[in-house]
Amino acid sequence: MKADSVPTTSTQEFSLPVPGTGRVCYHRIAEIRKTQCLSLAGIAKRLGVDVPTAREQENPSSNLTLEQLYRWQEALDLPVAELLVDPDTIPDMPVKVRAKLIRVMKTVQSLMEFSGENESITYLLQTLYSQLTDIMPELKEISAWPSIGRSREQKDYGQAVHRRFDPGVERRLME
Repeated sequence: MKADSVPTTSTQEFSLPVPGTGRVCYHRIAEIRKTQCLSLAGIAKRLGVDVPTAREQENPSSNLTLEQLYRWQEALDLPVAELLVDPDTIPDMPVKVRAKLIRVMKTVQSLMEFSGENESITYLLQTLYSQLTDIMPELKEISAWPSIGRSREQKDYGQAVHRRFDPGVERRLME
């Protein structure tokens, strides 16, 4: 081998075929986003891109840069390795179960932030945290749900606030 020649690696070694197409699959971003019940618009906002760009990036056959992968990793709150397709490693726990555990841990972390001085609630949350990390140790790295936004004022609700509610509708709904 010459000193100036650089060994190359086929991209096929780091990708899998997308079933039913002739394309390769580099990552599982779309699958993970959907299992976490995140909208494309919401994830695009977290990424700081528009929806068409997020849709293009989450396409399994899009070959993302490291910078883009790390932005997705931060937006989905998962290790980068979870986003990539690696044919040699099969997750020991199905993705949907892992996503559910992550959502539960995010809720636990959020509740811990607001539990305040209530010792019994704090104790229960710490017990639940411990039990979840026994099942899946990497949950220790999961943060609370983001608290984005603000409380709405009456002026933010628009004309719907000023319309009168027909009491007959409530009776019909309750029947």
